[in-house]
Amino acid sequence: MVRLFDTHCHLNDPQFDVDRGQVISGLKDHGVVAALVAGSDMPSSRLAAALSAENAMLYAAVGIHPHEAASFHHDNLDELSLLVHHKRVAAIGEIGLDYYYDHSERPVQRDVFMRQLELAYSFSIPVICHVRSAHDDIINLMGSRKGKLPSGVIHCFSGNTLQASRYLDMGFYISFAGPLTYKNAVGQREVAAYVPYNRILAETDAPYLSPVPLRGRRNEPAHVSYIIKKMAEVKCMDEEQLAETLIQNACKVFCIPLL
Repeated sequence: MVRLFDTHCHLNDPQFDVDRGQVISGLKDHGVVAALVAGSDMPSSRLAAALSAENAMLYAAVGIHPHEAASFHHDNLDELSLLVHHKRVAAIGEIGLDYYYDHSERPVQRDVFMRQLELAYSFSIPVICHVRSAHDDIINLMGSRKGKLPSGVIHCFSGNTLQASRYLDMGFYISFAGPLTYKNAVGQREVAAYVPYNRILAETDAPYLSPVPLRGRRNEPAHVSYIIKKMAEVKCMDEEQLAETLIQNACKVFCIPLL
C-alpha cells in the first residue's frame, strides 16, 4: 500500500465533530501514516494541539488565519508561544493574507501576519502560509525580512510559476491540494511540474476542496491519494516513489523524525 502524508487538514473543523475519532482511526486503512492539523484561530489551534497530543499519527500547526485577523489580540501571541512548546506542534499556521474575501482589513492582515512570522522565527519553527489574491504583496513582505525569515510552506498553492520561483528562492516548499485535479487547473499543473520534486508537498485541506472525483462531498485526509496520483502524472513519476518523497519532504520542513 502506498504510504501517504496529508500535510494540511482541518480535523479540528466542526464538520468532523460527529465522527472525528472514526475518521482518525481509519486513516491507517487508507495508507495515511501522518496528517498535520492546522489551526485558524485560537480555539481551533488549541484543538489541533490537543488532537496531536492524543493521536500518534497527527501533528499540529497553530496560528491566526487572515480571515480572523480582525479579532487578533496581543495575548494571542503569548498563548501561541505556549502552544508551540507542545511536543507535536510542528508549525505556526495557517497564517497569511487573503485579498479575495477580505474578511479582515488588509493592513490588519499584514500586521497579524508579520507578528506571527516574527514569532515563528524566534522559535525556529516553520510557518504554513495561506495566500489568496495576494502573492505579490506577501512575497514583498517576506522579502523585506531577508535573513529573519522562518522556513515554511505555501499551502494550497494558487499562484503562477514566477511566483512559485520567488517562494522557492526564499526556501519555501510548495503544496498542492484538490484543485490540482480540477479540469480547468491547467496553470496549477504547470506549476506542479515546475516545482522540484524535493520541494513539493500534497495536502487535502479537508474538509474543504475535495478532489476529483469526490467534489461535492466532505473531504478527508485519506483523499490525499487523489492529489498524489495526479501529481505523479504531472511530474511523470512513479506514484509510490513520489509518495515516499513527499513524506521525506514533509518530515524535513516540519522537523519531525522520518516516518
